[in-house]
Amino acid sequence: MVERGRLNVVLAIAAVAVLVGSGITLAVTSVPQGDLNVVIVNGFEYSWMNMNTTFTSYMVEADLKEDHVIFECVLITDLINASQIQNPSQHTYVVVGSDGYEVTFTWYQITHGYLAITEKRAIFPDVAARNWVRDVIEIRIVEG
Repeated sequence: MVERGRLNVVLAIAAVAVLVGSGITLAVTSVPQGDLNVVIVNGFEYSWMNMNTTFTSYMVEADLKEDHVIFECVLITDLINASQIQNPSQHTYVVVGSDGYEVTFTWYQITHGYLAITEKRAIFPDVAARNWVRDVIEIRIVEG
């Protein structure tokens, strides 16, 4: 039978190990991945800073939580079309945030999607805001 004192020490060491492991996991997963200054589409890099001069920008109204917000945006399809993707309507697309969050969209959804320039966010006025992606770093093509 193990002494009560030794059991408490073993349990304390195990608890510390779990806490340290959890802290390391949190630190690794919360580190931004990719360059926050560009969006990569099919190997082409587009600078957020030059987005509204490279592509036509639009003012887009959308609901974000309880607020009605107006964003300066570019069409996601403009980036896809400029990226020399063959038959873009035959694919689905994964929008990736710097935190690793990603959402897959159909071509139909992409045709209604925008990149909000200042916010670096993919917005889809016809899709719930919880599916919008912050700090977009990549739009990945899924072969159809």
